[in-house]
Parts: sequence; structure tokens; C-alpha cells
Amino acid sequence: MLATRAAAHGPINDRDQMWQFAGTLRRMNANRPLEVFLARVTAEVDLDDPYAVAWLLLVLHDSGADEHVSALLATDPAARVALADLMAVATLLHALEDTAAAGQVQALAERAWLCR
Repeated sequence: MLATRAAAHGPINDRDQMWQFAGTLRRMNANRPLEVFLARVTAEVDLDDPYAVAWLLLVLHDSGADEHVSALLATDPAARVALADLMAVATLLHALEDTAAAGQVQALAERAWLCR
């Protein structure tokens, strides 16, 4: 119950803490709190931040949360992320590739190419 409450109400601004929290929930086999946490983070991710989207994709993928990966990809992050930081864009491209989101990889690569 405490893990579910923490997943539903804890801070989600620090990626390192979120990564550790998700890993802890996985190791504890706390599937319901992990589901609550991943759904919340997916709904609240800053789609303008390529690092945040990349991080979340990798956490979701590593957690086996394919439905959340699909939900995040359905928001079309390739069309929405900021392109100012090319390292962040490259990080997101790798995360998209790791999650087999070929259409998003192509769309983001084309968008980044056109904005250079």
C-alpha cells in the first residue's frame, strides 16, 4: 500500500530518482505500484524534452511495459520534442531505435535534418 501511494503521489521531476524507484518496484515484484507509477510518468512526461522522452521510453521498455511504450509513441514525440539540443535528439533517436519505433526514428531524423 505504501508503494502504491508513493507511486501515485511521489515527485517525478528527478529522472535518476524515478529510475531507481522503478527499479526498486521491479525488484520487489510490486507490479501494481509499478503500473501506477509508469502510467503516471507516461501521462506527465514533458514531451518537449527529448532527454525525458528517451529516458521514459527506456524505463518503459526495460520494465516490459509495452502498452505504455505504445501510449507514449501515440503522442508522436518525434513531432513534438524540441530540437535545440542535438545530443538530446540523438539520445532520443537511440531510444526510439531500441524500442523498435522505426516510424518515429525516421520522422525525428527528418525533422532534425530540416531544422539544421
